[in-house]
Amino acid sequence: MLIETFHAAFSFTLSIFVYYHAFMKQTLFKILIFSLLFSSCKKKEDVQVADELKYKTDFSEDDHTWYSDASHQLFPVDGYYRMSQSQENYQSWGIAPYSTINYNYSISADVKLYVTYPHYGGIGLLFNYIDNNHYCVYYIRNDGTVYVFRKQGSSFITLVKPTYSAAIKIGSGQTNHVEVRQSGSSATLYVNGTGIGSCEAPRGNGLISAGVALTTSASPYFTPLTGDFDNVSIKKIQ
Repeated sequence: MLIETFHAAFSFTLSIFVYYHAFMKQTLFKILIFSLLFSSCKKKEDVQVADELKYKTDFSEDDHTWYSDASHQLFPVDGYYRMSQSQENYQSWGIAPYSTINYNYSISADVKLYVTYPHYGGIGLLFNYIDNNHYCVYYIRNDGTVYVFRKQGSSFITLVKPTYSAAIKIGSGQTNHVEVRQSGSSATLYVNGTGIGSCEAPRGNGLISAGVALTTSASPYFTPLTGDFDNVSIKKIQ
């Protein structure tokens, strides 16, 4: 009798174990299928798409391929693009070759501005360029401020008034990395990897170009100045 009771109890326990094991296998299988389905159904915006490089130069080989307005010097042997400006309250710019753009994009560069206090100047990026009367410029200045404007015909429209940023390295000849990410009608600004805000900057529906820019100040803060540009890249972004 005792053996029969033990056998019945053992059989019952074994059946419970077998049922539990089968149940757990089925449950784990369902979890696996659910996870696979969930991961395959991620929203499109959850998937990070890498920027697509369109143009890049360190000026080690570029020889007079940039289109500029005037008063520029290019030193391809030394590996940088140099602008020198001696006019008061005047800006110079250079447009990267092969930079005709009809998509959302970023442009970035390493920049050096040679000017000391109490004189002022700005160095940075030209973007959304259509022609000499329609473009945007993002400047960092040697007083530690950023400034963005849009030229519309004969008007200069301030997009970002001079604003101090601790991310700017101040001092004549300091290297700063600047970037603009232009998406739709908005431009997001960076200096040395730090985001410093966005502004409305309509790109328009037509083809535009991008490049680099330099500006002097008006009296009494004017002085002739020089700026160097290096490691320029243009990318297509989402």
